Amino acid sequence: MKNIIIIISFILLTILPLKGSYAWMRDADISGSKDFVWAMAGGSQKPYPSQEISSSQEAAEKAQTLNVVVKVKTDKNSYLEGEPVQISMEVINKSDKTVSAYYPSSQKYDFIITDKNGAEVWRWSRNKMFLMEIIPFQLKTGEMLRFNYVWNQKNNSSENVPTGEYYVTGKLMTSPKMNSQKIRIEIIQKERKQINV
Repeated sequence: MKNIIIIISFILLTILPLKGSYAWMRDADISGSKDFVWAMAGGSQKPYPSQEISSSQEAAEKAQTLNVVVKVKTDKNSYLEGEPVQISMEVINKSDKTVSAYYPSSQKYDFIITDKNGAEVWRWSRNKMFLMEIIPFQLKTGEMLRFNYVWNQKNNSSENVPTGEYYVTGKLMTSPKMNSQKIRIEIIQKERKQINV
């Protein structure tokens, strides 16, 4: 029985990883607690997302502690229904030394749209798959990264969002994560053309 257990352990640890991209990852959140993540990429099964322990506010505070400015902006504050929303996130190292961290996967950034109640409406990374690997991250003094995306006003179910106010957050997916402060945008109704008969 002991020999069978040893053989099974050998297969799990050496042979199976060769058939796909398996990875153990240790992901640290900004409060210092650890979250062990097992993921499989490249197969029919989606990777398991790391549990998000840190709040957006804590991640924004962490960026400030490192003297890294994470800023999200849009091309304007108000949009008509269906009008493309141009989103960009800038990450700037304002400190006098190189900031080092790592990406726990091939995902480098994310954009999240929430409604006025804080409920998630849309997330850029939803239904996307990323390779689970550790990628070093370094940002030299004064260096800036920029990420851009055009949101089509669709929610996570690919439906048009209703008019109203929304909030945009940018997230640098390093460990520890660094978030921007959220900004407000408004989607307003198109003027209906009156047809005289």
